Amino acid sequence: MLQCTEPGRIFIDITRGGCPCACRYCFVETGKEFLVTDEEIASLPGRLSAHSSYLPGPRGTLLTFGSNCDLFRTPGLAAGLIRALGEVTRLGNPIQISTKHRVRRVWASRIASLRKFKTQVVIFISCATISRASHYEPRTPPPEERFDSFGVLRDYEIPSCLFIKPFIPGVTDRDASTFINVVRTRKPDAVCVGTFYLSEPIVERIKVSRDVLSEGPKHPLMKDSTWVVRPERRFINSLEVALPQMSVFQNSACVVAYLQGAYCPTLVWRNFPALCVGCQDCDALYKEVIPAPALLDKATAGQE
Repeated sequence: MLQCTEPGRIFIDITRGGCPCACRYCFVETGKEFLVTDEEIASLPGRLSAHSSYLPGPRGTLLTFGSNCDLFRTPGLAAGLIRALGEVTRLGNPIQISTKHRVRRVWASRIASLRKFKTQVVIFISCATISRASHYEPRTPPPEERFDSFGVLRDYEIPSCLFIKPFIPGVTDRDASTFINVVRTRKPDAVCVGTFYLSEPIVERIKVSRDVLSEGPKHPLMKDSTWVVRPERRFINSLEVALPQMSVFQNSACVVAYLQGAYCPTLVWRNFPALCVGCQDCDALYKEVIPAPALLDKATAGQE
């Protein structure tokens, strides 16, 4: 249920099986998902507390849901997510949830009631392409339906992010003006453009030119990731010029940290400085919160 393969973040998976969304670029096996038992969900606080890399509280480990399965896909999955949030929000950690589905009002209301502070939960609405979503994300709602979530989340004061991930060269960049319009009209609290991690089967499946591939850090949840495609600087620049009031992030942990006024829990400004947008002085914030060597060691520990 817990996966920690980078410092400062723990991925929480409350399902087993695959994911039926069948996104063409995804590393998760296509198949039916099944929620874990209520007993396993109830065990999350104990599992986290026993984890060697876990730090509790608002400046502690980032807890990430939705990387292996979309937990807003059905009412049953959403109910499981809300039960899990009921267990982990009381620990006080920052929480990230990613989805390609619409967040219904009843779910947003419940999530808002569980928070221990207003910015504890940040919801990322993901979309790699708008014009070709039916091809690349065939079993997910149309992007416009997903984007309705921004208004719902704003009504319940839940921070949101437009997550343009993964960046598919020759596909995502063609929708730059459309994404800009989404930000202007739907008004998410942040924008993040995500790296594309590929295995050899994914390269063959979507016919990515090998000219744009480079070796890089492995995806924390992919055993066979070989290549990465970073968002094109030209695409980032087009967003920055059109949206001068916003930082265009390149790492989701940075988004959560910025919205909370905290240092990035995965230490992006140190470990991956090319992805840091300089939105705040994370190094100073970090030294204020974790001055002790023992805590410093724990915060920067490798995988369990």
